[in-house]
Amino acid sequence: MITDEPLLYVADYGNNRIEVFTANDGKVIKSIGNSNANEDDNLYLPYDVVLEMPSENDPYRIDYPILYVSDSKSRVQVYNADTGSLLRTVGCGHGFENGEL
Repeated sequence: MITDEPLLYVADYGNNRIEVFTANDGKVIKSIGNSNANEDDNLYLPYDVVLEMPSENDPYRIDYPILYVSDSKSRVQVYNADTGSLLRTVGCGHGFENGEL
């Protein structure tokens, strides 16, 4: 959802989701993170978000903003910020082995 109005993405730790608000008046736009039928894909106590906007120089030609969310399952969930759909998960739990965060 690329708009002229700035949006605010907030990690709603206690409700296991990301809330999206209009930055100017605080109107709720949508929630991201717990709409999947697979419980393992749902956010668990998210605490940090990063939004990457599309770039003309992107070699992958991705034309939508990407939302990265760290949660308390020691992983990063990657979402299409426009649709809220989960794209992939990075990391598989606590530890020092490959893939563990």
